[in-house]
Amino acid sequence: MAASKNLVKNSDFRQGLAPWKGSQIRVVSNPLIKGDSALLMKALSGDAIVSQRQPFLPQTNMAYYLYFRVFNATPRQGDASLQAVVAYQDANGNNLRITPLLLEIPSTNTPKYLNYYTIVPPPPKTTRKILVVFVLKSGLILLDTIRLLARPVGS
Repeated sequence: MAASKNLVKNSDFRQGLAPWKGSQIRVVSNPLIKGDSALLMKALSGDAIVSQRQPFLPQTNMAYYLYFRVFNATPRQGDASLQAVVAYQDANGNNLRITPLLLEIPSTNTPKYLNYYTIVPPPPKTTRKILVVFVLKSGLILLDTIRLLARPVGS
């Protein structure tokens, strides 16, 4: 099967923040990979939020997979609470279907990224936009390498 095109733009933050938007976020040098960038999210005084909306036309018999990696940089070996959401929207931006993923990101003895993914069911036929949102409820993380890829149903 050929690799599908990533549906989110600037998924590795190497071109700065745009088209991502949010609060309590900033692009930083990746402390684990020289010459790389990552998104720092700090939920120390309220939620940190980052999102991106893209035009979208559903493909028949496709499901979508959201892949991303997280480095928990919370002080004192604390856990981080992260929500990842993919929402299918109509042309007016109304949510048609939402797929949430709730995570407790553990601290690790050795600094490293942890990889995550979720399967997003096929979209309604009236879907015209796709929204990807990450909400950090507690902690401090680096978010990187976000991919939203189409896969044939049943593969």
